[in-house]
Amino acid sequence: MSDAILPKPHIPPGLREAAERGTLVPFIGAGASRLAGCPGWNEFADGMLLQLVEQGKLTHAELAQIKVLPPRVKLSLVRTLADEHRVFIDYKKLFHPSGKPDHAKGQKLYTLLSKLAKTFVTTNYDEWLDTDWATPELADHEVNGLTPPTIPKPRKIFIMFISLSQLA
Repeated sequence: MSDAILPKPHIPPGLREAAERGTLVPFIGAGASRLAGCPGWNEFADGMLLQLVEQGKLTHAELAQIKVLPPRVKLSLVRTLADEHRVFIDYKKLFHPSGKPDHAKGQKLYTLLSKLAKTFVTTNYDEWLDTDWATPELADHEVNGLTPPTIPKPRKIFIMFISLSQLA
């Protein structure tokens, strides 16, 4: 068996059939967000800390001391300080600096994912899955007396932890 990564990997027939039937439910992990330009945990935590500095709730000296801590500890500190001082942390700005998911690789990736399935399971906080990047596919069965192709297939996202919109 070769360790080479094929440019277009072989897709097992069962996987292809599930995608065509619309029964495939992909798990979208952090790798997709990273490819789409979103920060890793350390960058995310550091960005939150910088927002506290910008709002005068943390000094640069305190930031330097905290920056060496693991991301989970930094995130806990930021949440505690933000709650204590009642300051707004702009999570969306950390994930999407322009205010919307507009990273070129992210758009390409999520367009392809949108064509693959309409239901996803994710642990990601960003908003990439909130938009259906592909042209809506139409239902292939009758619904409430309406016949195809007049009914778009519903889109479902299952977030395992919390979403960006819940953090605000």
